[in-house]
Amino acid sequence: MNRNIFLILSAVTVIILLSIWVYLLFFSNTAPQTQQPVQGSGSYNEFDLGSDAASPSNQGGDDSEQNTTIDDNPNNYDPEILRQLTNRQVVGYNEVLYASTTALYFMESGVGHIYSINLQTGEEKRISATTIPDARQAAFSSDGKYFAVKIGEDTGPNNVLFGKINHGSTTVETTELANSVTEFQFTKEGTLLYANLTNTSVIGSEFDPINETAKVLFSTPFREASIVFTDSLSGPHYFYPKTSSLLESFVYEILDGKNTRLPADGYALSAAASSNLLLVTKRNQAQLVSDLYQKEGVVPVRLTRSFIPEKCLVSTELYCAGEKSDLNYNSTDEWLKGNINFADSLWSVRGDQAVELIDISAFSGRDVDVTNSSLGYESGDWYFKNKLDNTLWIFELSRLEEDSN
Repeated sequence: MNRNIFLILSAVTVIILLSIWVYLLFFSNTAPQTQQPVQGSGSYNEFDLGSDAASPSNQGGDDSEQNTTIDDNPNNYDPEILRQLTNRQVVGYNEVLYASTTALYFMESGVGHIYSINLQTGEEKRISATTIPDARQAAFSSDGKYFAVKIGEDTGPNNVLFGKINHGSTTVETTELANSVTEFQFTKEGTLLYANLTNTSVIGSEFDPINETAKVLFSTPFREASIVFTDSLSGPHYFYPKTSSLLESFVYEILDGKNTRLPADGYALSAAASSNLLLVTKRNQAQLVSDLYQKEGVVPVRLTRSFIPEKCLVSTELYCAGEKSDLNYNSTDEWLKGNINFADSLWSVRGDQAVELIDISAFSGRDVDVTNSSLGYESGDWYFKNKLDNTLWIFELSRLEEDSN
């Protein structure tokens, strides 16, 4: 081949390849004018640690299907009478009345963050982002101003911190109140009651949140004692030896600084109480039986079915959670140790009769092992935790009363 022709063909080839490369580099990625920009989905909102007010609707983009809002009109909020309130694990809660609004305050397990739930709209809001490591048990005053939290590695005696809730800030400050605390709760008057373990006994004390002063209320004659505080500062309060199906126990009443042994005794004994009712469950051969004592008298009423007192809500009336089957003599022992679980129904006790209010499993499709029950002072509703996952639930007793009228 002629050398000149070869050089010409080579140059043409280079020019063609260079033209193709320039086209691909500068022109092949040009989009049509009608192409839409990528919209922000807000799917990373869960990682926003700065504010709980953020929602997918604030994350950018104008696609209406991606916007989520909360309707603040309570008329549009029609929840089930029984429902789960939280997905977070809860270590303590209370229904509070703050700024003329009834809400539910709760503390998240482990981190100690405090949240509120608007009971009219169902909206959840974080009101404290202060981390309290190893938060294991918590209580709130009914005015929403104070809280106490037990910190530690297990459910045994641990240090308790006292804190004030600053509603103008997302932070809280805590101070150590006492150590080796076994039980604690706020009364309806706002006083904190707590019991701490010593080498020889259990000391019960009251703490005034306003003046920040503590006062000893009572001392037990033995160390392995379970304390039952009622919701009134004046009491009565109760204590008994820790539950064992192999040991006989006795119930003691604490009133006006005096300890009085009551005619309530038996093996596998456990108790729950309010200011005017005392529920005692004990062993009767191979089964458990439950007796209900009225404050006005010492003669108990033997219930037709037995309940574990720690699964009951004792106020002016008695409500309990339990399965339909009878309890064995060691059921309380095994449940307290975490060796067995229950799929509970909710029951109302009238006289000696227990009437089933709702089968939780059938209604919700989930098994719930009820624990840590309390009554809302404002709403009159039944709150409790599911022992299986530490989530918080509500059963609206107030709606039952409305339906009966």
